[in-house]
Amino acid sequence: MKKVNYIFRIVALVFVLVLVSFFANNRNNEREIISESVNFDTDDALYISKNLVNKMLKESMLNEQTFNKEMIDLKEVEERIESEKFVQKANVYLSVNSGVRVDIEQRKPVLRVFNSVPFYLDASGFEMPISLQHSARVPVVFNFTEKHKNDLVKLINFINGDQFLKQLVVSVDCKLKNEFLLKIRDENFSVKFGSIDNLELKFKNFKAFYVKAKKDKLFTKYSSVNLEITNQVICTRI
Repeated sequence: MKKVNYIFRIVALVFVLVLVSFFANNRNNEREIISESVNFDTDDALYISKNLVNKMLKESMLNEQTFNKEMIDLKEVEERIESEKFVQKANVYLSVNSGVRVDIEQRKPVLRVFNSVPFYLDASGFEMPISLQHSARVPVVFNFTEKHKNDLVKLINFINGDQFLKQLVVSVDCKLKNEFLLKIRDENFSVKFGSIDNLELKFKNFKAFYVKAKKDKLFTKYSSVNLEITNQVICTRI
């Protein structure tokens, strides 16, 4: 009889533990989860505001105020936020306090294209609308067509990878046959760069010329510099 009572108590204890675990898990799933924080990869939300991110969160949560763990699909929320063209990558996760945290990597413009409808290009050639919140200080592009995109992005990425060139180039004029004309900061002349063939060598020659011309104060004598012929820098006098 004692053995039967002992077995009964063990079974009852296991049943109670399972029941408590079930209700605890159910209550945990039904805990209200609130938007806790939105963090950007830079100090400032340059092109997309925290208010907009919170609005997208609410639209993804079925309820504008709160939602619970059974309702949230983190992947779906990330995809909703990443549909915003200023967002490169979104990471959405739950904190221990049942809050939703969002880490956002913003797209970074490298060029501003002046067409009938202006837009930015990032380093991968992705097109971004002009932001009303922030204006990027990047080189401007004129006479752009889709056929220029690949070479243009390679050109500007090379320029941005060189601090000396990055400070000099303020605009790019797209020409026929995927050729480019560069405008230099604070100097009244243009650089006929041509195609991006021999890209590194052309810029090496230009940098050597620029340093010498700056030293000898020759810029006022030239209207243009031509780099189209490999290994040569041809200057046109005013």
